Amino acid sequence: SEGMYGIDLYIVDTDYLGKGFGTAMLAQFMRKIIADQQAMGKPITQIIVDPEIENVAAIKTYLNLGFVIDHQLDDFFWGKQYI
Repeated sequence: SEGMYGIDLYIVDTDYLGKGFGTAMLAQFMRKIIADQQAMGKPITQIIVDPEIENVAAIKTYLNLGFVIDHQLDDFFWGKQYI
């Protein structure tokens, strides 16, 4: 849908977990998406993430950045996720 963007963020090296890198990268990425779309005159209505329910660290990061849990999805391939 117009104005809706989905994003994913992966940090593979566990040495970088819990140090704020994901939060900083995601915040910067969101600022970039918003600025680029505004410059083109396109509205942003939603930015969507879909972490696995067990990924507590990711969910905490998303909530700290202003995301809200809308609903739960039970995907055959990916398992239980929050949207």
